[in-house]
Amino acid sequence: MPDSVTKGEAFAAIESLLANGKPPHHLNVRAALGGRGSGPTLSRFAAAWFAERAALLAGRPSSVADMALADVIAALKSLGEPDAQGNVLANLPSAFERIGLTLDQLFIVLHAWESDLERREGILAKTNTTLASEIT
Repeated sequence: MPDSVTKGEAFAAIESLLANGKPPHHLNVRAALGGRGSGPTLSRFAAAWFAERAALLAGRPSSVADMALADVIAALKSLGEPDAQGNVLANLPSAFERIGLTLDQLFIVLHAWESDLERREGILAKTNTTLASEIT
């Protein structure tokens, strides 16, 4: 099927978008793939990409949050743009899908960051206990 997209192709498109400062929602991924791929499939690939890389992104939650906020704002702005027939509600479903995907991705990254902080807190508590016992 010529419109099908592999995971590798989708991941490469997502990484290219992120490298260029663009949010990797399904509409941008599809554009990067030359119009190939369905919205649900590309959304699943984007969620999988973020899930696999959440630990790597956990060290930079502010940059991920900034990107997510920019994407949510862009989606909200698109609500006022009419389609070719002048219907201003035409963008409503895709805007909210885009916002939902963005918030899902942000949740994954922030959850990984929180887990990493909890792990580090445990290491710090153990180190403090060890140091305290060595001092006394």
